Amino acid sequence: MKPEITQILGKICTANSLDESMRLFDKYSSSLHNWKIIFAAEKGAVPGLSVNRNFSDGSVVRSLFSSSSIFMLDHETLKDMKSGPATFPIDYSISLDTQALSYLEPYIIGNTSRLPKDFEEIFRFISRKDVNIDPLPYFLENLQNLSDPNKAARIFEKIKAYEILRTLDAGALKKFNIVQSKLDKSELIKNTQEHLSRMYRDLSDQRLLEEVRFNFNFCYWHLLAMISIQLSKSKISTEDKLSTFINLCDSKLATLSFREITVAKSYFDRGQNLTFFGKVQKGKKDLFDHVRSMAWDMWHIRQMELSLTIRPAPEARYFFPSFLSCDKRLVEIIDLYPLKACAYNEVDLMPIPFFKGNWFESLSSDEGFKKHIYSSYFSNMAVSSRYIRRNEATQCIQHSVAELENIISETSGTMY
Repeated sequence: MKPEITQILGKICTANSLDESMRLFDKYSSSLHNWKIIFAAEKGAVPGLSVNRNFSDGSVVRSLFSSSSIFMLDHETLKDMKSGPATFPIDYSISLDTQALSYLEPYIIGNTSRLPKDFEEIFRFISRKDVNIDPLPYFLENLQNLSDPNKAARIFEKIKAYEILRTLDAGALKKFNIVQSKLDKSELIKNTQEHLSRMYRDLSDQRLLEEVRFNFNFCYWHLLAMISIQLSKSKISTEDKLSTFINLCDSKLATLSFREITVAKSYFDRGQNLTFFGKVQKGKKDLFDHVRSMAWDMWHIRQMELSLTIRPAPEARYFFPSFLSCDKRLVEIIDLYPLKACAYNEVDLMPIPFFKGNWFESLSSDEGFKKHIYSSYFSNMAVSSRYIRRNEATQCIQHSVAELENIISETSGTMY
């Protein structure tokens, strides 16, 4: 995307009011063909049940946005609003993270002991007719594992558990507290086999596999970069660590990812007290396995941003994803970066998220540090440089990952 479009979108998405955002969108409309923007809003449309919800023991449903209501802006909607209220259908779904499935699975496959209160609330929520459960996180995380015959049987059982969740018998749950599907056994097996067949077809799609590998490596690289700095430079200031991290992002990936920079800042401030990183320590034998699992979690958050750009229902103008998680560590990371807005182009479908609040000011109270970061990485020349270098950097991401694994291995005494 051209830097000038980025600047226009920045003006629109960080404006002080929705009225000002609408005025700016109208002003620059000739440059914004196919662009759509979704805003968090105090008053506006409610995207089904794809909103923020807390269960009693810490499990949550989280959307990307800081509010339960949203406001949509695009050429068609703006035209509708000029002549009266804009009315159109939307679609939504709720993704279940893989750990949440692991917590719920014993009760799905026949554990008849009393449901914990939190899980009972979750099952009752899922069993509603207007709740759509999306297994995409599990599918993406385990797609390549299908090539291992020893893992295929376990994947089949997991997909069957998802299918039970998708077809929960609300009556049996309400009357008898039993978790079961409305389908009979043969229908359940048939649907599961069809899901598995689609996964096997996807496994032969090299373009899809490369996309999944890149997306995973993108998040894995950022986590490795944070950890390498934290383990090797633990005594220096947060600002110095953050400066090193941002420089690595600029030089190695030609990308500055605001969400990952926000996570890095919190990690450098809090260390293992940021519980998402609680198991990251020198000498830990399974360190890289743990970081890979963290990378999938980070990617699932980013997948929600990508999911904003799809329209599963043909008649829907917008699609709104959210995430159901029982992992308090992951919720902590999601909550670090609530969105004020997210823009995307219907042609290339690459979302551009905007942080609620002043992201740049959130980095530090040190004015000298902020001036250095702005002049070094956010000048027109620096932005243009990253734009020119990005394709080459993308091609080298696997090499960049291996470099960081080597550095951490030498620093921490951990084999990978």
